[in-house]
Amino acid sequence: MNATTRLFLGLGFLLLATGTTLGATGAHFLETRITPDRLAVYQQAVDFQFFQALGLIVIAGLAHKLPDSKLVKACGWLVIVGIALFSGSIYATTFGLLPQSMAFVAMFGGMAFQLAWLTLAIVVWFGKNVRT
Repeated sequence: MNATTRLFLGLGFLLLATGTTLGATGAHFLETRITPDRLAVYQQAVDFQFFQALGLIVIAGLAHKLPDSKLVKACGWLVIVGIALFSGSIYATTFGLLPQSMAFVAMFGGMAFQLAWLTLAIVVWFGKNVRT
């Protein structure tokens, strides 16, 4: 297993573990402390973290099959950055670490997700015809 595969697998599993913890925190601690609307946004951040972490594990598999692909590696990093910006900014505003006015940062995380998945679609569809 190459270093990129190990890194993306390890981070994917770590993000699943922290997503589990943050989901439980929302369900058992935040439920009575924040408004239902804010709790729904928080839960959306947890859901996105879970789905993107699973996607990162898939990217790890592609990184294993295509170890020289710079595009696959870039996609993995885009997903990681996307989770930090999207879910991270929502967590930070929920816990008061960022002002609510900074919630727009989540949008940049969403764009990183979109770019990662669209790029991977191109890599898969066009294979060797794409400079990877």
